[in-house]
Amino acid sequence: MMEIQLSHFGLTVAITFPATYIYYVPCDIYRIDDKGNAQIVRAPTLDIGLICSEFTFDLSVELLRIIEPLIDQSEFSIPPFGFEFFDQAIMHPAVSAEVRQIYLSSIAPNRQIPTSSSISNTCDALEKLKVESTTRIANQTAH
Repeated sequence: MMEIQLSHFGLTVAITFPATYIYYVPCDIYRIDDKGNAQIVRAPTLDIGLICSEFTFDLSVELLRIIEPLIDQSEFSIPPFGFEFFDQAIMHPAVSAEVRQIYLSSIAPNRQIPTSSSISNTCDALEKLKVESTTRIANQTAH
């Protein structure tokens, strides 16, 4: 089984699918761009798993390049907005009751101020992601 995890604001969604299958985009995709012009997105010839793994690798390399120099810079170790901002923002009428409940029950009680060690932990996680995606690419191209 292959698992992809997506995280946002401390919530993680795991998508699991059999790694033994190979998935392809079956045909070109036709779309209309922001100027009203018809566009054709050519179907990739590689399987989706390999494309995603290569994208993940490239993204992790780029994020590491950007984030690693910030590890020892304290001005980047704190968020631009304090917790008070988010506590007030979550009460805005445009925020649904469900989202507000998630924030109040799981995110707000567990929040932590980022530190240089949390930036370092992010770099460690990106390095792990880079290694895992490299392994996936090697395994997928071996088949």
